[in-house]
Amino acid sequence: MSDSTIVVKEATAWGTAVTPDRTFCLLGSGESLDYMPEIVTSGAHCWGKRGQSAAGEVVIRRAGGGDIPLEVSTAGFGFWWKMCLGSSTSAKVGATTVYQQVHKLAAQSQPFFTVQKLVQSYNPITGAFTTEPFTFGAMMVASWSLEIPESGIATLTVTTTGRDVVTATAAVVPAARSTADHLLHSGGASLSTGAYVAPGATTLATAATPIAGVRSLSISVDNNLITPPGWGSAVSRPIPGAAPTVTGTLNVDYVTGGPFVDAFLNRTDLTLLATLAAIENSDELVQIAIPSLRVSGEVPKAGAPTEMQQLSVPFTAMRSAAAPSDDLIVVVNRTDGTTI
Repeated sequence: MSDSTIVVKEATAWGTAVTPDRTFCLLGSGESLDYMPEIVTSGAHCWGKRGQSAAGEVVIRRAGGGDIPLEVSTAGFGFWWKMCLGSSTSAKVGATTVYQQVHKLAAQSQPFFTVQKLVQSYNPITGAFTTEPFTFGAMMVASWSLEIPESGIATLTVTTTGRDVVTATAAVVPAARSTADHLLHSGGASLSTGAYVAPGATTLATAATPIAGVRSLSISVDNNLITPPGWGSAVSRPIPGAAPTVTGTLNVDYVTGGPFVDAFLNRTDLTLLATLAAIENSDELVQIAIPSLRVSGEVPKAGAPTEMQQLSVPFTAMRSAAAPSDDLIVVVNRTDGTTI
């Protein structure tokens, strides 16, 4: 029996840990934060000995990383959008208590953060619970994926890379989930395409044409980071390599006159705008905008007579006049009473 959570904070100096202060609950499966040493074994042969000696094994690089699986929510979740995309602004919406953050792909470098994983284990012999901290001082988001299911809570899986783990840092006391933190799910989801208007500092993005019959949407972003090589056991700060890649798949009922088959056959651009609104507070929401994309499938397939015909629509975000490189994907996050 075990339980775990993470506490995080943006850091400012690569390799220097900060004291984390934001608590997030982890999904019950898929978490893989780990120490990832690069180990080299001696190739020398010693007289009179059989088998490998412990003295012949060295750690030449101390690295860490892994997946952080989360449920998408409102309060404080702007932290993750900033870490995933890299460039963020925040502004108060008029004379309200609502704040809007607009997150875009960073042009030069990704932000990084300290994460402490708190693992609580139970010893059935002693009956004692123990909390053990595993602190990763500097982590960066290498890639991430968003899943909005047909019926369920949206999830974000963040794949990290960075420095190694230490266990000597004292455990931070995690905060309980706030009652003002609302989960985002398919019950508050909508999707649209057509004429697109980008978000402003305090205005939401819009797309003209609603899409009916959406079953699910998945989006994956690879930041294409490069870790500079060189001497030294500490991992250097990763830098951007090739431009980020944004891909995904939309599963939707086939509707006569829908845009996807024509866009596939004619190789024309489309826009997608997904909105996840909190049921408990309509002022809180997340928008994921892809201003320009190309689909790579499909024409309708025959199905059971009792079921709606469905399309599986893979797509790739494209750079265009409407979507320069930092606008391949844009995330708008609105919260009530919190700035991020």
